[in-house]
Amino acid sequence: MDVMVLGLYLGVCGLYCENPWYYRVCEDYNGVVSKILGDGWLNPRILSVQSLEAHQRELAAAIRKGEMLPEEIRVARRNLSAEIRRYRKTQLQQMPDLGDIIAARKEDDKEEQENVEVENEVLFLPSDLAQSEIQIGGLKKFADIEYKLREGQANEAIMMLSNSIIHCMLLNDTRWRHSRGVTMNLRSLKYVNGIAKKKNGYAAAYRQARIALLQLSDTEELQDFPKLESSDLYAKNAAGARGLGEGSVTDSWIWTYGRLKGMSDADKNDFRHATFKVQWFRARADMDRWIEEVEILEEEFRRFIRACDKMSQVWKDLSEERPKHHLSVAGHRVYAMEKLTMYWTMAQRARKAFAECGGGWPERDEDLSSYVEGWRPTTDVDWEAVEKESREDEEEKSKLIEETFRNFQEGV
Repeated sequence: MDVMVLGLYLGVCGLYCENPWYYRVCEDYNGVVSKILGDGWLNPRILSVQSLEAHQRELAAAIRKGEMLPEEIRVARRNLSAEIRRYRKTQLQQMPDLGDIIAARKEDDKEEQENVEVENEVLFLPSDLAQSEIQIGGLKKFADIEYKLREGQANEAIMMLSNSIIHCMLLNDTRWRHSRGVTMNLRSLKYVNGIAKKKNGYAAAYRQARIALLQLSDTEELQDFPKLESSDLYAKNAAGARGLGEGSVTDSWIWTYGRLKGMSDADKNDFRHATFKVQWFRARADMDRWIEEVEILEEEFRRFIRACDKMSQVWKDLSEERPKHHLSVAGHRVYAMEKLTMYWTMAQRARKAFAECGGGWPERDEDLSSYVEGWRPTTDVDWEAVEKESREDEEEKSKLIEETFRNFQEGV
């Protein structure tokens, strides 16, 4: 494989991970690249800093949640401190100019540095330094390398975060469906909590990578790396029934963004199109069912009105009919007229309510199927009209902005 292609494969495309194979590949790659760019350009031990950051995050989260005993915390901090010291030794060999910056930082914040726990210790990467310190210390080359690796870390974190969300959702569905009793629920909940912990870890890794990218690029926002909110750690269950309120919830950007870096607009549109397919077909099926429900309710209205009309006519005929076995008909006629009035009133009220709701009746020479088919809303979309309406809205907004700006200038 071409040397620079391999470099892009490892760095830019974001295939960083904490597995040993990555460092073995980096060692082979470093031997070739060092002949071109000088020794130490891509030292695997330097790259292990992201593994140290992961250990720091995990230890801090475990201490914050009270998941470790005091003795376990002391052992974990001692081991992590030893790892950081080994890393610092290699770091100063590769970045000799960094020693003065570290010494100056420790001198300025001597009291604060003494009270900092190892899980909160600064690793003095280029992203931990100001832009002026990077330029003065000659660390621009290492800052560029870290930027590429941070892109990879963010891409991998989003990919693994998406998988963890789906995994956790499926485990929860399986637990609710099959777990019975305290023992089964506690055992299944253990697996669910394990995946949820990984999900939170991937979210923390992305946020940390994004902060580093913002620091390295010296900007407040990056279009390719949006902010990850807690509400983004959610997915609709495409395999199950739609839950209450899911129709009003918009999918997070992590499901529609694709790979965060390196995709053209056309590729992003294709990715969004593919991800929207499931939700679109579900929405289409929901719409068809809603149309059917409206048609069923309309026919129930018509059936009720016809039934009331029929019963009022029946009681009218009974009120006019003379009994054969009774000489007195006044009581029977009064009762029949009462029922006639009741059904007639019910029919009038139902007919009025049906008309106010927009209900209609087939013509005399029209059957019910043809009438329903004619009133059924069309599902075809005139995309040209939609685009035209969108362009008109944009033009109207532009004119409004120009007019507002012109009025502001005239006022000034």
